[in-house]
Amino acid sequence: MNRWLARLIAAMLVLLLLIVLVSWFLSAATAGGVHSLLSAEGIRWLCSHMAQMLGGAPLVYLLTVSMAAGCLWQSGLLQALFRPATYRQRMALRLSLVPACLGVALLVWFCAVPHAVLLSATGHLWPSPFSRALVPLLSGLLMVVASCYGLASRTFSSFSDVVQAVCWGLSKASPLIVLCMLVIQIYESLCYVFQ
Repeated sequence: MNRWLARLIAAMLVLLLLIVLVSWFLSAATAGGVHSLLSAEGIRWLCSHMAQMLGGAPLVYLLTVSMAAGCLWQSGLLQALFRPATYRQRMALRLSLVPACLGVALLVWFCAVPHAVLLSATGHLWPSPFSRALVPLLSGLLMVVASCYGLASRTFSSFSDVVQAVCWGLSKASPLIVLCMLVIQIYESLCYVFQ
């Protein structure tokens, strides 16, 4: 799997380089309509929009989901949902229902009552602040529930173990993070070149 991802990332880098070169050739060959990424304007655009491009929803979603997945896997909650082996695990499952129910109740309260905080200005759920933050909110809730389970079942002995589990999720998703950054860069570059 790692070789496959490494080859895909290398192909994406080559594609990005080709986009830069082709945009340069096309802008020189045509009278207009194509912007070169190697021109002064293109370099200014790239430098001024880099953080904005990478700070978008796809990368944030990937980061928050990978953090939640790491916490979920390392806590043992996923395995215990299917077959809790010990009394401690069964009690930890019941205890982790408390933050799960509280989190769901808060989400419902923030978006279901009239004039709720997370509804749009017109009172709709889609698009709204709720819909834009749904993936990070659910990932955060999952991290809290998995952390509570891990601490109650003694899979996690301290908050340091929780942080290590979150970092473990990020480390496992790191090739996908690099791939996501390259895909965003390629897409945005193509949008700029042919705008």
